[in-house]
Order: sequence, then C-alpha cells, then structure tokens
Amino acid sequence: MRDDTDLARLAREGRERIEKEARRKAEEARSHGNTHVRVALGVHYGSPRKRVSGVIMALGIVGTIATASAASAVDSSVPGEMVILPLFLTFYGALALGLLQPTASESRVVAEHAYVEDRPYRVTGYFESLSITPMPKMTLSAQLTFAGEVPPTSLVRDIVGRVDTQATVEPMGSGLLVQSGPISGVTGIRSGGVWIHRNHMIVPWVHAFLDEVAAPLHARYPLAQVDFDRLV
Repeated sequence: MRDDTDLARLAREGRERIEKEARRKAEEARSHGNTHVRVALGVHYGSPRKRVSGVIMALGIVGTIATASAASAVDSSVPGEMVILPLFLTFYGALALGLLQPTASESRVVAEHAYVEDRPYRVTGYFESLSITPMPKMTLSAQLTFAGEVPPTSLVRDIVGRVDTQATVEPMGSGLLVQSGPISGVTGIRSGGVWIHRNHMIVPWVHAFLDEVAAPLHARYPLAQVDFDRLV
C-alpha cells in the first residue's frame, strides 16, 4: 500500500502538471488575442508586410512587361534569366498578398494605445474586445459613466445615430449603456475550406464613437469613464 508521503508526491506532481497546462493555455490565449488585435488594426490602417508584397508584385509585373516589350522591339529572344526573375517576383508577391495576414506593426499598436489613452476620461475594454475570437456578426456595448449630470437618453440616442443608426441607448446606474447594431466580421476570404473572420470593423466603430459621440458629449456632460465590451 502507498503511504501518505507517496500520495502527497503524486498529488504534487499532478498539481504541477495542471498548473503548467493552465499556463500554456493562458499564454496561447494571449498570443491568439494579440494576433486578433494586430490583424484588426492591420486591416484598418494597412499592413507593412502587405504593402511590401504589393510592391514586389508590381515590380514583377512591370519587369515582365518591360522584358516582353524589349524582346518585341528588337525582334529577338530574351535570355531565360531575364524572363524568370520578373515572373518570380510577380508570383512571390501575389502569393504573399494572398497568404500573409495583414498584421499591424508594433509601432501602430503603440500608437493605437496612445490614441485611446489620450482622452480626458478613462477608456477600457477596447483592446480586450479586439482580442476576442472574431465572429461573422458581433455586437459592442459602451457603458458611459458621467462625472456629474447625466444627459437625456433621447439626446444621446440621437447623437449616437450619427455613427450607428441601429444602436440602442438605455439608462444604467449612474450613466448610459449604448449597444451597437450588428458589426460585421466577414472578410469574404476562405482558407482551407474555412471562412476567415476578423475584428477589423470594431476599430472604425470605436473611433467614430469616441470622436463623434463621446467627445462632444464630454464637452457639455463630463465623462468619467467609457467601458467597451464585446457582447457576441
């Protein structure tokens, strides 16, 4: 029979394995979340890798045309390597454009954090919403907490209508809860038989909300905090 010391050792080993697996899954989730954020920002602002791939493909196309034109002008054949190089550039550029994710640069992510943090009130939940697994259709909420007087719900509903005609506005606690209309995650891209979805449309929705709703409201009804949350 096993004694208590042996059982304690087995329990400790099992606990360590459980904790190790939990850390692995947490790190994997963070990595996936970071990718979702950078892809969403890359689609919205443009991706350096995509731009470079486009330039390479363009150079290949121009080179192919120039080579063909030169051969036609002198009515002679062109050395094989002069034809293969531009064709290779065209193929490589097109392949990269199709396969590479439009990932934003680290400096762009830092700039986006600065954009959010440069508010006279606290903003939370934006990057967390971008990091959640994309869906074909999503809904975002914005909890507005005011530092003092709360504006009339009807007034806020009308202002929000400038950026989202399907949004709803309801009183909640010491503020208002805005719920967006459907936000699309559809890209029309399919890979390995699976449709690709992205959080790219959350970015312009949040920008429009902060710049065209929260900013003018804050000028008359000071905000203490804006909390974004993905509902779907």
